Amino acid sequence: MYDAIIVGARVAGSATAIFLAKAGYRVLLVDKDTFPSFTLSSHFFWAKAHTLFAELGVLSEIESTSAPPLYWHASESEVRTIVAEFPAVDGQRAARCLRRIVLDKILLDAARKYPNIDVREKFTVQELMREDGKVIGIRGHSPKSDSVE
Repeated sequence: MYDAIIVGARVAGSATAIFLAKAGYRVLLVDKDTFPSFTLSSHFFWAKAHTLFAELGVLSEIESTSAPPLYWHASESEVRTIVAEFPAVDGQRAARCLRRIVLDKILLDAARKYPNIDVREKFTVQELMREDGKVIGIRGHSPKSDSVE
């Protein structure tokens, strides 16, 4: 039995699972892919995100990636160029832009460390199970298994 089932173990799914696990909930985290996994996306994080990364326990991993800290931004038009420094938030001024193949794996690896998070990769969700109009579970399968609830 789980308190929460999260379908999708990328940025939002893994982070949500970690916060729920830290609050004492038992979480099933499933994804149809295996990680690291490419997706056509990257994320630009403002300084405030560093506070969240610290709460998730992944700040040192984020800072040790090849994504350099960014401290200012320039916008250019035919009329003018604007250059501005990013403001400091919670003592952090740097922003970062990480490739999803890196960020998703960092967060999923952090989720795996929690004993109350059950991670299942290569798990395809076939349907939501409902009772009295409420979702009570999922039905799905891995490549080598029959359907499970």
